[in-house]
Amino acid sequence: MIVAPSELVDLVAFDFLRRENAQRAHRRQLRDQLAVRRGDQHAQGRGVDRDVQDALLGLRRRPVAPQDDLRSVVQDGDLHGATVARICDARLGAALCYTALPEARARLAAMRCYLVGLVALVSACFHPTFDMPRCGLGGECPSGRMCNADMVCAVTGGGDAGSDANMPDAAQCFGSFLNVCLPALPTTAVTVGLVDPDLDIDTGTSTMCDTHTSEYCVIAGTSFSVALGRKIRGHGTRPLILVSTTSAGFELTGDVDVSSSHDGTIVGAGALSATVCLSLASPPSPATGTSGGFGGSFGGRGGDGEQVDGNRGVAAAATTFPATPRGGCPGGAGGSGGVGGNGGGAVMIIGAAIRIEGKINASGAGGRGGPASRSGGGGGGSGGMIVIDSASITGSGSLFANGGGGGQGGTPGAGNGGDDGKESTGPLDSAAGGKSLAIGKDGGHGGDGSSGSAKSGGSGTQAQNQGGGGAGGGGAGFVRATGATGVTIAPPSMAQ
Repeated sequence: MIVAPSELVDLVAFDFLRRENAQRAHRRQLRDQLAVRRGDQHAQGRGVDRDVQDALLGLRRRPVAPQDDLRSVVQDGDLHGATVARICDARLGAALCYTALPEARARLAAMRCYLVGLVALVSACFHPTFDMPRCGLGGECPSGRMCNADMVCAVTGGGDAGSDANMPDAAQCFGSFLNVCLPALPTTAVTVGLVDPDLDIDTGTSTMCDTHTSEYCVIAGTSFSVALGRKIRGHGTRPLILVSTTSAGFELTGDVDVSSSHDGTIVGAGALSATVCLSLASPPSPATGTSGGFGGSFGGRGGDGEQVDGNRGVAAAATTFPATPRGGCPGGAGGSGGVGGNGGGAVMIIGAAIRIEGKINASGAGGRGGPASRSGGGGGGSGGMIVIDSASITGSGSLFANGGGGGQGGTPGAGNGGDDGKESTGPLDSAAGGKSLAIGKDGGHGGDGSSGSAKSGGSGTQAQNQGGGGAGGGGAGFVRATGATGVTIAPPSMAQ
């Protein structure tokens, strides 16, 4: 039998009152017996019957304590009563929770306090552990913290994030991959119509982002609609999360773009920096001398640069599917040469029903060619991350997080700089590495980026004459669109 929290409160409270009434009736019975025996014994000149007196005295010394009944329930549920007591203390104070109050109403209030703690624990709601603060399913957090999409209680700029007034209701939480809780439900739709400009979102600074979380740019609407030829463009320091809160869902005839560009003017939303990626458990090895740089790695491994003088860039191993949205890693710089392309950004879309007729692109940028000297090309960035979280994902559009092409090595002489790598424009389109065949451009060719089901980036090729080494192409990112039908996906969707 499944018992609702309110029913559990009523059941245990009823049992508490039943036990209290039974003890009161037992006391009255003992008093009656004692009165009768006192009369008989007084007539016979004997003392009061001690067993009846002791029984009555024992009941007087042991008032009914609400926590006794509840702790038996807690222990039956394999939960510790002291944990529940701490929750009660936080709400009403130890005096009310632990004192056996003379009034039944007050005892029932204490009982209900304990039951709130019990139900909260059974539901896996917030229990404060300040060394590793985690959110409850409803977004509960200690004072001064706010639940983020990782279900971690992040420090906020101020306010009492853990107070009841700031706790989101369960109806304000969305998503199965991440539990995204909104401080308030939106009242308007997000629409990019045929005559509207593209919706450009800087995830680090946009006022559209929910201010209650610092790790992500969360934008919620009653529904989302992007018309043919229009796009939502996400760039900046944080991954982009779009939440549709009603059954109207998400209608994408246009595009959502969190990719990066090889000229460095656009960095996809939440793409990781070179510093972060070099600090990972299995970091890549940078190029030295005039060799080509490595391609960025994420869901797929990037290609290696070509060795000329010094050491070639060696790509990191591919990683496992991350537990939270994050962008891809950049390619490595060429020795004495081109800059690596940024990784693709990260976007998560949550909705009751999501129809995709356009494109969602989280591809990495191409690497820059080496300058007009003997120099290595820069590696292509890895693809980023796309998560589509819905029970209904349909359409004939595409989702792709491909790697960027590697840059060509440079050659001495005016105008002999290597060509830049390119970016992917579709799920099956492999971003080309820099490969100029013009006279004087002897630098090694850059490797192509990943595409389709091929997750690895290509390696740079051998330079000619005085040319520098070609760079590796970027590896694939990740896409998770469980249950999608009719949509083309690259790399193939994760099953999680």
